[in-house]
Amino acid sequence: MEYKNFSFEKFFNKYFDIFDLADYTVFVKTWFENTEHFKRWLLATYYSKRFCNKGYICQLLRKCRLYNNQEFVSAAALSVFDMDNPEECLNERTEILNYAHKNKIRLTDDTNEKLCRKLENIALEDGYETAMRYVTGLSDGEKELMIRWVANGRVPINKLAKLYPQLYNYMEKSCGTSDIHQKWVLDYMDAYKQAKLSNRYTDLISTSIDERNANSVTFNSWYNQFSTVRTLLNGRKDVEVFYWIDGLGIDWIPFIMRLVEQYKSEGIFLNEIMIARSLLPSKTENNKTDLLKLTNGELSKKGDLDGFAHKCTFYPQYIIEEIRIVESAVREIISEHAGKKIAIISDHGLSYLSQLRTGYNLGGIKSDHYGRCAIRKIGTNTQDDKYIILDDRQTICSLRHNSLAGKIPDGQGCHGGCTPEEVLVPIIILSSQRQPSEYSISLIDDAVNGNNPILMFRIKGVTNLEIPKLIYNNTGYNLNNQGHFRFESDRLELTQEVDEVEIRIGSYSQKFKIKINLGAEEEDLFGDL
Repeated sequence: MEYKNFSFEKFFNKYFDIFDLADYTVFVKTWFENTEHFKRWLLATYYSKRFCNKGYICQLLRKCRLYNNQEFVSAAALSVFDMDNPEECLNERTEILNYAHKNKIRLTDDTNEKLCRKLENIALEDGYETAMRYVTGLSDGEKELMIRWVANGRVPINKLAKLYPQLYNYMEKSCGTSDIHQKWVLDYMDAYKQAKLSNRYTDLISTSIDERNANSVTFNSWYNQFSTVRTLLNGRKDVEVFYWIDGLGIDWIPFIMRLVEQYKSEGIFLNEIMIARSLLPSKTENNKTDLLKLTNGELSKKGDLDGFAHKCTFYPQYIIEEIRIVESAVREIISEHAGKKIAIISDHGLSYLSQLRTGYNLGGIKSDHYGRCAIRKIGTNTQDDKYIILDDRQTICSLRHNSLAGKIPDGQGCHGGCTPEEVLVPIIILSSQRQPSEYSISLIDDAVNGNNPILMFRIKGVTNLEIPKLIYNNTGYNLNNQGHFRFESDRLELTQEVDEVEIRIGSYSQKFKIKINLGAEEEDLFGDL
């Protein structure tokens, strides 16, 4: 039988339900929408023929034999380095990687190792900013590199907003209280997160702990400014379900806030955030008992940061795993939401800084939780600035990051002591009701120059539920609360071609025009004449 006027192109387009295989965007979309081996073989063969077997897509298709997503994405991750002009291929590669992220595809161990070696070489030869353009974000190896690069100041944290948004959100400015007596702890938690990320006991942390936890008196002066979870939520008839994430500290508040924002279209909203304190010692045994009294014995546990912390997982992998645990727990809680008003609560937080300090090796004690707290077995506890003595006169809790017994093993988180990250816990309340907000935002001075690339805004109506952000040239910057409704931006990376900034508060946004001067200021030679 002879087929007259047959057009393979028309047949192909109809077969794949497309208008035309015009470019790589159509190819990538069609690839991920069609999973059958034959369809992908046909798609790949026709694309290669149509584009004369040239270009980045054709290059990586030559490496494909199985035509599955794993093979295709792995080829996409590595093939770019074989091209004569790899920078010209990044748009095509990014298109594939975006679909890979949506489909939760991970790189194989072999691909991960090869890619990380390539990235490290580029970083050394062409700079870290250039290397970041080749990061896929699909493997733990790359995440470890990004953590180290940010921790060492090689890459600014805002460059991770798309490649590793979970870490970027975790490292956002701390929030959760507007009480003047409590706000110091937000700066402390920012310093804690930075020290944790860099795996280094910083001078800022040391100075703060020496001041706030100098002795039992200074500790109690701030500790008693916070109420327990049971005190804050007792009598709340509106909260229908309580979820407990074991070991969740207040360092996770920004991360959870950003995660909940993703569910607004599904009718789930963040209503309240509060900061509470654990009972001492800051461990599960006594704090869970207190939480059960609040919830009439009904407390659903989601996620176990505590159990993970007691294992030895070396830096920076434990940061990656912690993020997975919290994200999974919160998503599971939201999936069970069913329109009810829920409270996410915790028994204590965790510290990853004690592993960086030596132990006091006190005699006559029985160590508990690797020496974060202890029971006196020989003699009597005497007043000492190293620890606080509890009401039973036998139990002591470490005031600083140094543990009372030996050094805590490397790679292990801990709790039981008196540091803010161990003691303070979040209360996060979600419901299907949106909290009404009215904002007033004004730009104090629209002129900004290269010597001092900072903008000041006056913002009213912001609550402790919200973290205002400034967006400039597709990059996010912190807005730092200076008090009296004034917010100051981080230093902007200015470019003369972009003269607009955007303020975002949750789903609300407002744009402003700015006047940029990048020229060097010349000395006025005739100013004194």
